[in-house]
Amino acid sequence: MISFIVCAFNEEGHLKPTVETIHQAIEETGLADYEIIFVDDGSSDNTASEIAELASCNKNIRIFRNPRNLGLGVSMRLGISKAEKPSFMMVPGDNDMSLSMIKMLLICRNEADIVIAVPFNKERRTLVRNVISIIYQLIYLVTFRVYAGYITGPGIWPVALARSLSLKSSRFGIMSELNVKMLCSDSSYTEIPGYVQAGTKARSTITLRNLSEVAASFIQLFLDIYVFERRRFRSRARRHQIDFIKYIK
Repeated sequence: MISFIVCAFNEEGHLKPTVETIHQAIEETGLADYEIIFVDDGSSDNTASEIAELASCNKNIRIFRNPRNLGLGVSMRLGISKAEKPSFMMVPGDNDMSLSMIKMLLICRNEADIVIAVPFNKERRTLVRNVISIIYQLIYLVTFRVYAGYITGPGIWPVALARSLSLKSSRFGIMSELNVKMLCSDSSYTEIPGYVQAGTKARSTITLRNLSEVAASFIQLFLDIYVFERRRFRSRARRHQIDFIKYIK
């Protein structure tokens, strides 16, 4: 039972392929109970009408909309608050997650409380972005002692635990905040390999605004983990190692 949360901001033309990828993963893994929650983050293109058209053909699609562009973090928190299934997966509205990655997450969903995907094909990103990503990972490793291979990676998370974490990030810092707080809780986690989708639209995520938001999110996260909620986050999640051989047919 999974809630797929699709946050979309001006994703005209990418939403139908995203839903098709989700549906194919559902069919090929035999997932019986699901919902797709679309959160339109105040898009100014035809995103809203495309979502409405998709919902008219699928009773499992639910739609929510921010009055204006409020950011990925706000949209994701809204989706989590509306989820009706016990677990959720965040799927980018640009169809960035490959079919194989979504399938692996679904197949391994019962291996641990938290299942995080680690993308391998980093050559799809520029050298500068890869260097920044490595530094970013190292900072979080040293600061919070979390050993996930990709701290901003997609995954499957328990809805109840996510709601209890008091997530605060409004934009791109939400993924790091979610994963770090999960990994600093009394829970279990595992990691699976995956690939990002080839041929998605190009976008620049390295901007002054995004970097400043990530910095502010990091400071807030540090205060939450070590000051305001230090008793809550004294634990570290237990890693569960998957025997992938049993999933090979």
